[in-house]
Amino acid sequence: MTTQLFIADIDGCLGEAYQPYGLDGVRALSELAAEAGAPDANDERPAVSLCSGRAYPYVEAVTQMLDLRAPVLFESGGGMFDLREAEVTWNPTFTDETERALNEVGRWLREEITPNSPLMFDYGKRTQRGVVGDDRESIAEAAPRVRDHVERRHDELCAYATSVSVDVLAEGITKRQALAWIARYGRRPRRARVRGPLVCTGQRGGFGAGGRRSRDRRAADRGHARSVSRVPRAQPKSAAGGECGLVFASCESRDETRQPFALRL
Repeated sequence: MTTQLFIADIDGCLGEAYQPYGLDGVRALSELAAEAGAPDANDERPAVSLCSGRAYPYVEAVTQMLDLRAPVLFESGGGMFDLREAEVTWNPTFTDETERALNEVGRWLREEITPNSPLMFDYGKRTQRGVVGDDRESIAEAAPRVRDHVERRHDELCAYATSVSVDVLAEGITKRQALAWIARYGRRPRRARVRGPLVCTGQRGGFGAGGRRSRDRRAADRGHARSVSRVPRAQPKSAAGGECGLVFASCESRDETRQPFALRL
């Protein structure tokens, strides 16, 4: 079976937080996506999709800008958007109980973290709560406080930090889980397998440069970086040795999404 989806993160792969996009990269990826078309439409090039921690409006705008034909994931897989159908679907593991817990965390963040701080509450998300900003010292100070609050009060939630945010989300919603979800979208579920590094669209390639990583992390990733214009035609291999149905490129710092990987469908 050939690769049907190539899924890229936004921050750290296609752009840099709080930095302008490179328009040449936007044009190059849009052309690649147009050549590939929808999943199953092209035997030689996989369809292009996104999986980002950004909120729905941001990911929708990038999807429209690139004219992507495949469904995309926002809020780190909390939701899925299909541009062709103009439809949003929420992750089936997201529950009312989880949303109530997140609402409590959101109130606490606005009362205890953002007052008298350069950090801003990250509005517009349903399956996450968090604070954002470009002040690394404030992020470093807020992160342990947020983790402590979540660990003491909410077993069903987890907290993690990037260089520009502290995010709280459901324990069961990860980009890895969401990729298995999007791989099954519109088809009969099949077993998925994962493996290690395959390809990264990322560091100083793609739309812009770098992303939600520290300078040390960016330097460590340079050896794995490839330009967005070099999305490979060759099919990556799964851990079992067969061809893969999906490739995900991400440079985020959260442990389970630190390395690009493939799912075998």
